[in-house]
Amino acid sequence: MTALRARDPVAAQQPPRGLVRFLPRRPDQTRTLVCFPWSGAGPSWFGRWAADMPHVELLAVVLPGRGGRRAEGLEHRFEVIARQITAALTTYRVTQPIAFLGHSLGALLAYQVALNLQRQGIVVDALVASGSRAPAVPPVVELHKLDDTRLFEQLQHLGGLVDGQHHGEDWRQRFLDRTRADLTACETFSPRDAAPLSCHVTTWAGTTDWYAPPAAVRQWAAVSARPVQHQMFDGDHFFIRNLNAEVLLNTLGWTAPHQDAA
Repeated sequence: MTALRARDPVAAQQPPRGLVRFLPRRPDQTRTLVCFPWSGAGPSWFGRWAADMPHVELLAVVLPGRGGRRAEGLEHRFEVIARQITAALTTYRVTQPIAFLGHSLGALLAYQVALNLQRQGIVVDALVASGSRAPAVPPVVELHKLDDTRLFEQLQHLGGLVDGQHHGEDWRQRFLDRTRADLTACETFSPRDAAPLSCHVTTWAGTTDWYAPPAAVRQWAAVSARPVQHQMFDGDHFFIRNLNAEVLLNTLGWTAPHQDAA
């Protein structure tokens, strides 16, 4: 199997559109982590981990219609989004090993992109699937079909809105449109003729998550040719907000630089 690589020297310097890097690339970065956001989210949330893992090149996926991709408009077709992310990664030289972390919609996208890359003979070392039903498990509810009022209420119930995030009607409508497009991609996805992943898979689940209940998360055991590890955390669907970089590094088995030297 081959590693991800750049097609030309310029592509090796800056991530292509669809990926963001939070800190400058450094010669002592020995690993790469790609983070996939949940419905309605941008990439910036993952930047809080970057300073605590300086030996890791931390990249995050930019979904259509936000950030540097705002001009492209929103996209609700899961397969199209996954193909775009796959293409972005195959144009960028990354340091091996490479791991994926995705939450909710992001976990399903990380799975599909890992599968796409595997079919191209490209190695992904590990996948952390957080707060997500397994790919073959139907969603417990289809939020994307709700009208705007009910969708906003359910997002509040889900924990997807935090204090201080209400910025008026214009913001509310943009947020709902973006989230509905992402939820449509998430809730209509089911794998087609999927081969087992060859990489290590770990799941994260929230104890009180009703949108991705622990029983549905444990079904990720069916997607990998290797034993799948399961980790539980106190909290609802957005338990990930309470986790720090150390939890992620421990999950991946990626020690911090001072530990590597010990």
